[in-house]
Amino acid sequence: MLDSLIKSLFIVVPMLLSMEVSYLESSKGRLHYYGQGSMQ
Repeated sequence: MLDSLIKSLFIVVPMLLSMEVSYLESSKGRLHYYGQGSMQ
């Protein structure tokens, strides 16, 4: 049970990371602006 959960994590996490990276790359300016706004 736990083994299959860990295996699915190893599949899902890189997928999410690559999606997030491509999203960040495509909207870097906007995200930078939002990041500064939320920090204040």
